[in-house]
Amino acid sequence: MKQLAWFSCAVVMVLTLMVACTDPTEIGADLLEGDKAEVGFTDTIGVIATTIKTDSILTYFPVFQASEAFGGYPCGNMDDPIFGTSKAQIYGQVSLSATLPDLESAAKVDSIVLVLPYDTSGVYGNTKETYGISVNRLTEDMDFNLSYYSNDSFQSDDANPLANIQFIPNLDSVTIFDYESGAVDTLELPAQLRITLPISFAQELVQLDTSFYVSDSAFISYLKGIHIQPTTVNQGMLSFNLADARAGIYLYYEKTDTSKAQYLFEFNPFRARSVQFEHNTAGTILDRYAGNTSLGDSLIFVQGMAGVNTKIEIPFVKNLKGLVINKAELEVRIASLPGDNLNIFTPVPQIILLTTEDDGDFVTIDDIAILLPQGTTVFNSAYGGMPEEGKPGEPMVYNMNISTHFQRMIDGARPNELYLSVLNRVETPSRVALYGAKHPQYAIKLKVAFTRL
Repeated sequence: MKQLAWFSCAVVMVLTLMVACTDPTEIGADLLEGDKAEVGFTDTIGVIATTIKTDSILTYFPVFQASEAFGGYPCGNMDDPIFGTSKAQIYGQVSLSATLPDLESAAKVDSIVLVLPYDTSGVYGNTKETYGISVNRLTEDMDFNLSYYSNDSFQSDDANPLANIQFIPNLDSVTIFDYESGAVDTLELPAQLRITLPISFAQELVQLDTSFYVSDSAFISYLKGIHIQPTTVNQGMLSFNLADARAGIYLYYEKTDTSKAQYLFEFNPFRARSVQFEHNTAGTILDRYAGNTSLGDSLIFVQGMAGVNTKIEIPFVKNLKGLVINKAELEVRIASLPGDNLNIFTPVPQIILLTTEDDGDFVTIDDIAILLPQGTTVFNSAYGGMPEEGKPGEPMVYNMNISTHFQRMIDGARPNELYLSVLNRVETPSRVALYGAKHPQYAIKLKVAFTRL
């Protein structure tokens, strides 16, 4: 319906002004020559598309506000029939809560539990399988004043894991006993994974010299952090919300007066926590097409985490100089490939477009930079980028509004290259295969309604 309304608008403008547009050529040169219509439309401006692999992406940086930190952290070893294997493992410092612990009053240790609230929006693929996770102590320091990337790793004591469990994910709410108020409360909370750690570890923390509890830095000098890594290969990927206020290590104990108590060693947004991504595409369909300008123009690929992006080039954009863009929309269709299963490996929920600055850094296109601060509703409605049903018998499609940015490309203020990527890619394990610029039936289209002054 959105697509129909869009085309109808263009047609009405043309009929109202009683002008016509000749069939545009691939390079769009005729938009400036021959036909002198003031209003026109074309969807045959030539583009070139190539899948490109990513070296690394930023997965941690020091923040000034808690809201700036990443929330969701993928964890798993996913086997994908089209994209190969993708492994994600988490490294994180745990720090003291706002209140310093009163563990000298602990007469008896009850238990110690690592609580990992699920980031349900980031859980991907088949969640009915058995997943395995190992939890280990870090033996290498992390520095919360530094930035870390997806290819950074840290040494841990893998020979003596704090936990090694297998489970089928439960994404329903959980009921727990909570002792934060000093009395027993029964709470129903969103889905979380609770991993029991050894009592010996709890006793170690209780008996720890009080000098390690005077500050975060003192405690982290003793417990450098934890390493959460997958131990099974699955058709999916889990994700944990470390920004949740209940994420961390809970120590449950009984005081000398027999009352129950708990203390949280938390995942603090101002302390280091990073995720390492490893992608292996050897022998896959993706590997045949990535970086191949001849094959890559019929199929392209986009993946979250540190996976692939696709470069879109518009080589003849300068031929359009002098046009005023009323609307420009990039249309890309989802490919159906042998061996793929879109019910398990669902398409990326939202594709964004990036460009490069003079220093080579990636930034969002102008339309996204303008719309995103206005809120999700406005952004989704005005920009798009989400998979929509195609016409009967046609594949699903992504439509992305690039009107402002395309005008700046024409004016020479932006380079003639765009990059298809994934919104919040660090936190998003999903992927999608797409038909490329030279696909015989479902080629990428750049649909442009314009005015010639």
